[in-house]
Amino acid sequence: MAQESNLWQAEGGALPGQTGNPLTGGFYGHPTKIDPNRPQDLWQINWDMVDCGYGIGQQADGMHGPTGLRTGDVVWPYDKQKAVALDYTSNIAAAAKTLAEKWNELHDPGLPNPMKINNDDPSAIENWFTAAWAYNSGLNKYNPAAPLTQWGLGYLNNPANPIYKPDRLPFLDHNHYADAAHPQFWPYQEKVLGWAAWPIDTGRSYDDNGNLNKGNTAGYSQAWWTQETDRTAIKPGLETFCNLLNNCDVKNPPRCEIDHLGASCDPPYWFHSSAAWKTCNGDCGHEYLTYKTLRTELGNGNTGAPDCSAPPAGSLVVDSVSGQAPPMRDGCSRTWNNAGTLSFRFDADQASHCEAKADLHQVGGGYGAHFWYAHTRNAATSVTSVSNDLVVPPGAHGTMAITGTWKLNQRSNGWTRVFVHIPDTGSKTQQAIYTIHIGNGQTQNRILNVASNSNHWVSLGVLEFTDGNDFQGVELSNYTPDGDASDDVAWDAAAFQPLPGQPKDFVVQLGDSYSSGEGAQPYIYGTDMGPYADQSKQTSPGRSWNACRRSQNSWIRQTVIPGRSASIGSMADAFDAGLDYHSVACSGAVTSQIDTTGSTDKDGNPVWGVIGQHHEVPQLSSGFLDANTTLVTLTAGGNDSGFADTVQSCVELSCPSDSDVRKQIDDTMGRLRLLLQHIHDKAPKAKIVLLGYPELFDVGDMTVGCSVMLSDAAIKLNGWADYMRDDQKKLAADLQSVDNVPVTFYSPMTEFYHRGVCSKAGAAINDFVAAPSTKPGGDFSCPASPNPNNWVCASMESYHPNNTGTKLYASALASALISARY
Repeated sequence: MAQESNLWQAEGGALPGQTGNPLTGGFYGHPTKIDPNRPQDLWQINWDMVDCGYGIGQQADGMHGPTGLRTGDVVWPYDKQKAVALDYTSNIAAAAKTLAEKWNELHDPGLPNPMKINNDDPSAIENWFTAAWAYNSGLNKYNPAAPLTQWGLGYLNNPANPIYKPDRLPFLDHNHYADAAHPQFWPYQEKVLGWAAWPIDTGRSYDDNGNLNKGNTAGYSQAWWTQETDRTAIKPGLETFCNLLNNCDVKNPPRCEIDHLGASCDPPYWFHSSAAWKTCNGDCGHEYLTYKTLRTELGNGNTGAPDCSAPPAGSLVVDSVSGQAPPMRDGCSRTWNNAGTLSFRFDADQASHCEAKADLHQVGGGYGAHFWYAHTRNAATSVTSVSNDLVVPPGAHGTMAITGTWKLNQRSNGWTRVFVHIPDTGSKTQQAIYTIHIGNGQTQNRILNVASNSNHWVSLGVLEFTDGNDFQGVELSNYTPDGDASDDVAWDAAAFQPLPGQPKDFVVQLGDSYSSGEGAQPYIYGTDMGPYADQSKQTSPGRSWNACRRSQNSWIRQTVIPGRSASIGSMADAFDAGLDYHSVACSGAVTSQIDTTGSTDKDGNPVWGVIGQHHEVPQLSSGFLDANTTLVTLTAGGNDSGFADTVQSCVELSCPSDSDVRKQIDDTMGRLRLLLQHIHDKAPKAKIVLLGYPELFDVGDMTVGCSVMLSDAAIKLNGWADYMRDDQKKLAADLQSVDNVPVTFYSPMTEFYHRGVCSKAGAAINDFVAAPSTKPGGDFSCPASPNPNNWVCASMESYHPNNTGTKLYASALASALISARY
């Protein structure tokens, strides 16, 4: 079973303890050899090539329909097939019975010569060599009516077949797990015996209560031998199954498999006799057995646990499955009624097959213990969009296109908050494009980073639903601008919460790390997930990071809007009916990653989607700015002006020249002007508040020995902060008077007076923070020790406001809102 399925009953998207699609080999008859210039052919469906193996034992016998029968196959009743496909205990029982049947077939008294191995004692593992051979490739049965007809075990798995290296060691010899990376170098039954001798390391194991075990992560107890040298001798010699009885010369074995002669290799070289390479008189292996009476079902693994809580108050839930399907998880009951349906749309290929269905999977996680997932795709991976403009619904089409639609079955007429539920697995894309249909033919795209490590509801925003001829609901496809088929996109539940009226405040936070809350932990959900562990995914700039680091303690969340009694963050967390709030601020963002309006590629085509910071879409392309927006807040321009590089130079070498830094700040103002104008274009009714940056240091008033920054460098950095403040103040005034853009600039320097890095009064800005030596979530990392030069690198949190600082920034925003008459 380790060889057949990695001990998986469900496909790889399901974690231990979750239900999921059964692992099925060859279900769609996909081709095994692909033209490298046509990778999309991998998904072509060929029902004539279907050879389904189900679950942990990859059980095929009894599971085929009437058109997929092999000679002698019997089709099991539907209920038995269903049990084998869906229940791992039934599958194990079926696989064990099938293996026993193979043993019995090889010992059929009606055979001219029963195929006994060694001393034929079934308690010895080696003696199951030919039964495992037959389990994989079947036994060509003896026909008494035609006694001269060749019969026996096929040549493909014969150890003497030259497609396997003749000098190979036993599979996994002494836990050499690299062998499993190229298992094709061993015949099937040698792999089975290798797994028995050296068990699979599953990476995790659980006790009977579903808790993760520490230490031993073997999938099962290994077989035992009296002498350890007999364990390595588990592999027979090449001559064991190559002799005169099957026309096989071990010194010159048949090369038909290597030379691809076309005709079957089997008939001339069937193996059909007894064989031995051990006596099994103390030199064979034995299974390790323990017996427990009244053994109960193992507890669910605690990874990937579903969300079974009540939905947002007063909301209409459209679940991922019909309300008639009960949650398949103990302790998870449905407390809501389905208010609509989730349906999927596929494009058929020229053969009228919907290839994309092969990439749509189900997992027993998420809301109510069920969600669907697929992989994100674009034109390079067989899914195209009707437009490059992310304001337009993608209209995904192509052979691998999947569009899921949550559709309300009752009409809503009024202001409605729209939610989607994000599962903690199966959701990795940073560019999920949700299209909201409000009912009158108008739509609104909202684009989210849904790389998640938590089951949670996410608000797509509040919109005014209108009764009309169009449906009301949400569409999500597997199209993303960066869709290279390596990220997951999930269809979980959606919810629609009617509100008593239009919220007073529609607030959007844009900007860079000072806006996102870098330096003021903790960070929210999937915005601090760091580099991909899988280095193969790091194929394009920014793809290896998901580190916008939006903090729960960011200053926007701590701000109390004039006339309110609670902060924006607390109101947002409670889904207060008077507020619609969204933040797409991202650590490290420059203005071109906030706004790409007017950007073109070398051919003059609009550039969309993949050049936002950390691989999110540009912030102005996310869809959250619209005619309803009342307030936009941001910090921006620091990264364009080289803030991080300038600070690093001052720390490590020497500060750059004053003229160079000032020129870089001046050059930034033109880009910042365009950004603020475009914000006004997208949100014409919104007040815009641009907050400045504080001076970092209280020169002459710092704790002794605290900062690595020299006083002259600190003075220069403070002077450049003052210069940027003055430039931004002039820019805002000019935009107001000349362009009629309602932007208010406010400098937080008053709030941060005597609260800079290492201030004796209490620092509100982090000093230099050394990055950890191990790869952390979303942060830089330094090489682990030993480090001969004692060199360290800076964490992204260095010289950013801490939790005290974000409170001071919140005070600055509150003052700015009064100044802006918001």
